[in-house]
Amino acid sequence: MDAHPTPAALSVNGIERLALGYFHTCAASDDGSVRCWGSNGWGEVGNGTFGSEPVPTPTLVSGIDHPLQLAAGQQFSCALLQSRRVACWGDNRNGQLGDGSTAFRTTPTTIEGLTDVVQIATGREHTCALKSDGTLWCWGSNDAGQLGDGTQAERHLPTQITSLEGVVEVALGDLHTCALVDTGAIRCFGSNSNGQLGDGTTMDRSSPTDVMWL
Repeated sequence: MDAHPTPAALSVNGIERLALGYFHTCAASDDGSVRCWGSNGWGEVGNGTFGSEPVPTPTLVSGIDHPLQLAAGQQFSCALLQSRRVACWGDNRNGQLGDGSTAFRTTPTTIEGLTDVVQIATGREHTCALKSDGTLWCWGSNDAGQLGDGTQAERHLPTQITSLEGVVEVALGDLHTCALVDTGAIRCFGSNSNGQLGDGTTMDRSSPTDVMWL
């Protein structure tokens, strides 16, 4: 048997989307289904269960059909739906599922009021959604200012970063967030203990700060 399958051989399962959390994985296949596996202590596998025992094989996630994107945080998962809305499941202790509560969910829960989303991204315990109008909305843990709303207040519902506009792409790290805007600039916020915001300092920022591009 060939120890190094060709790309064509790897495509037989029809996998179209893939997302990795800290200890779990999710994938979407071309039949529209989503399956997750791995750690499931907070319901992040999305099969209606939770517990200390891992789920070692891909398990069907109910209620998700042909997602446009998958994203996974530390112990939670999200999907961008065909309707351009967002559904999340798993750990919610910091409001990272965006449903207005801190109750964990073992199956996908759609975020009310969040529409026209074109990209989602997840950090350790926070989530952001980019809308078609170039606005960025974030929620969840905010202890280092990673939601970019000028505070360190935890948010359980999507909160617009009003000082950002023209966003074309967003990326989330452990405790920080960066946005690429239509001028070509990168603006970052959140934890900066290792200089990850690129502003020439190691100071945390709770509002978007320009990267000092050399």
